[in-house]
Amino acid sequence: DKLFKTIEKQPTEIQVPLQKIKDAKGTEQRIEAIMDYCRQFSGKAKPKSHNNFFKFLVTRRQGSCAHRTPVFVAFCRYFGIPSRIVNSKIHSFAEYSVDEGQTWVSVDLGGAPVSSTDIQSYFQPTINASHSSTELKKHKAFLKDLMKGADWSQQQTLAEACGMSLEELKNALETDSALPEAKLIISNIIGNLWEKGDLISFSLAVSIIVSQGKEASGDYKKQLEPIMEAVVKILSDGDEGQVIEQLKLLHSKIINQDDLSAHHWCCSMVEILEDSDLTKPSVIRFALEVLKSGWVDPVLNDEEYIEEADEHHTLLVRLESVDELRVEATHCLKKWYTQLFREKNSQLWQEAYERFQQREGDTSFVSHCYDGFSSSLEYEITNQLLQNAWTDEPEGIPNIERMLAQQPAFPRLISGSGNHRRLIILGAPDWEYTWIDIKAELLFQAKYGDILKPEQQIDVEDLENKCTQAIQLAFCHYLYKLTHTKGGCLTYCWSDASIQCCGELHSYGAHDPSSPEELYAMMSEIKDSELSVDPKEDYLRQALNAGNALVLSAGELTKIAEEFLKSVDLVSLSYAL
Repeated sequence: DKLFKTIEKQPTEIQVPLQKIKDAKGTEQRIEAIMDYCRQFSGKAKPKSHNNFFKFLVTRRQGSCAHRTPVFVAFCRYFGIPSRIVNSKIHSFAEYSVDEGQTWVSVDLGGAPVSSTDIQSYFQPTINASHSSTELKKHKAFLKDLMKGADWSQQQTLAEACGMSLEELKNALETDSALPEAKLIISNIIGNLWEKGDLISFSLAVSIIVSQGKEASGDYKKQLEPIMEAVVKILSDGDEGQVIEQLKLLHSKIINQDDLSAHHWCCSMVEILEDSDLTKPSVIRFALEVLKSGWVDPVLNDEEYIEEADEHHTLLVRLESVDELRVEATHCLKKWYTQLFREKNSQLWQEAYERFQQREGDTSFVSHCYDGFSSSLEYEITNQLLQNAWTDEPEGIPNIERMLAQQPAFPRLISGSGNHRRLIILGAPDWEYTWIDIKAELLFQAKYGDILKPEQQIDVEDLENKCTQAIQLAFCHYLYKLTHTKGGCLTYCWSDASIQCCGELHSYGAHDPSSPEELYAMMSEIKDSELSVDPKEDYLRQALNAGNALVLSAGELTKIAEEFLKSVDLVSLSYAL
């Protein structure tokens, strides 16, 4: 109030602009005068200690956007014009309203890189974006070059991605007229192109990324979702050949960037194929190119991939069921088994077993199987099965894959060796579906029934658990001894499992336990080990170099455990407790 009532006493350089604000005719003219006044701020002078800071700003007009914006708001409010400050991370600007706050107009008073606000018709939280004028000039220059090399349909598509007509875009680029910032930002344009989901838009977006890279297109990882959606739409239109070529260009540009690995690309291809109709010829041709390019090969040493490996396996099994894809999908599936069930992957288990031993202590009180056995398992392991050998002499139906690899491809049956077969176990028995509770109760009564008295302070539950553990340990002794007789061995495999004492990590691996006690630990600690589809046993055997191995699922092992429980000698076992 004092400022506008004593204009003649103010410094000479601000008397005229202050008088212009005071004498303005109408709200719009007054706002223009206030804007002119605040945009004249310059320099970095500071007030002396204890001086009125606001008076210093008004009269000296020094400082950045953070200083001129509150002056603008104060002046507007002094004359009854609603006004407010809007802040982003690097800039402050003002908004005013000429209709009592129903709509707001943004005012950039300078002092920082250009910033814009998305203004809505009613008051809402604002959306801010900041880009320097240098960046905007680069983006504009790039758009000019892109328009020169584009045909009419590409130009039309680009204009739509910029949110304007082709004529408006040409005029804006040729005349260097001002455009809303968001319309010129390349990353926004790319996002709009992905969203359109047609081949022209997709090709334009790829060419921009290949030319400008991450600097213009932003975070590659965030763009994978719209890229996948666009590819699915394009495949439904039957343009698989051209989209593959565009993906190859994109792959060579963005893979192995800081935020995007081969794992992310693999998972994206898996999702595209999951969402596509594998009965359509265009999708089949696309899937074949993806397989040949190695884009869905398993990714080593990547914990994020391990979490999604089961989903990957499910897709590869589906692809293998399509005649045109069988050879390539089979090749990829074999890689999956080789990489996921390597002995090297068992390092996590080795660490877990050390913790298990420290926690569980001595389990050697059970030393053998106590007459328990499974007749069906022993028949399978010792049976002299006929095995396939291969010859070049035409006989029967040839193996196509071996023919393509120029290997002998005609099967011939020969007798197997006299050694016990190797046993591969896929998980642990589901003891809940056996008689183990009944057997454990009988063992408890045989050992403790006559000596426990009600007045004794004994943890009965702990003793019952000890009986259950003893039976399970005896079963592990039986499996281990049977498989290590006559040159056999045992391999425990786990898939998409959590190792109990290692948290919720997803894990795959294969390991030959060194003792019955370690086998018991594996069955106790490795939980929920099951693929979403039946495992390909032949591929697993090849991965483990165990051509004639007997592979047992958790369900089959449960039946074998049931047979064992029927025959185990509980009286002899009670002496071990």
